Amino acid sequence: TMEDVTASLEKIAKDNPTISIDLMNIKDNIDNWLKKAKATNSLFDFMMDSDNISSRSRLDAKRTVNEVKRQAQFFIQTVVVKTDRIDESFLLPSASFAEWSSIFQNVIINSVNAINATDGSGPRIIDIKTERTDNQHRIVIQDTGCGLDLSDSVKYFEPFERGIELSEKEKKEGFGGTGLGLAIVKLIARRIGCGVKFVPPDTGFNTSFVIEWEETEDEDEDAENSDN
Repeated sequence: TMEDVTASLEKIAKDNPTISIDLMNIKDNIDNWLKKAKATNSLFDFMMDSDNISSRSRLDAKRTVNEVKRQAQFFIQTVVVKTDRIDESFLLPSASFAEWSSIFQNVIINSVNAINATDGSGPRIIDIKTERTDNQHRIVIQDTGCGLDLSDSVKYFEPFERGIELSEKEKKEGFGGTGLGLAIVKLIARRIGCGVKFVPPDTGFNTSFVIEWEETEDEDEDAENSDN
C-alpha cells in the first residue's frame, strides 16, 4: 500500500542522512496526497449505498447536516461548524440524501473558502440554523468569511464564477473545486422545489446564505406524522 511506501521512505531516510531531506519531502507529499484522497473519497461515502441516490424522502435536517459535516471534515479543518440552532423536528423537502449532501457540501465548503480568504485574526465560524414563518421554511447558513456584495450576489450562481481568489496552498490542497459549486446548488435546489439566495447576515457574520421553500398541506402532514 501507499502507507507501506511512506514507511519505507522514512526508514531509508533515517539510515541515509545525506538524502534524508529529499526523501522526507517525498514522503510528506505522498502523505498529503493520501490525506486528500481519503478526504475526497469521504465526500462520496453516500454513493456506496444505492438507497442514498435513488430513495427520496423527507430527511431530518439536523442529522443530514451533521453527516455532511462529518464527510467534509478534512476541508473544514479548523473552522467551527455550529448546528445547535437547527430545530430537532425540522424536515427537509423530499429528495435523496445524495441531493441534499451535494447542496450542503458545496455551501459549507464555499463558506470555508471565504473564511480562509480573511486575514485569520477573527473567529472561524459557520453557523447553520432553521427558521419557520407561516408556511415558509428556511435553512440559513452564515459565516465569518470575507463577505460579498449583496447587490451583485446573483452572479455567484453562474458557472465558473468565483467570489474569492484562492491561495496557491489552498489550490494545491484541493479547495475551491471547479467553480460550479453554487451553480450546482441552485440547479439541485430548484429541482426539489427550493429557492436559494444571499441575504443580509446577522450581527457577527459577514455572509448569509438561505435555502427556502414553502410547505404544502401534504408536507405539513408528513412532518406531523414523523413526530408521532
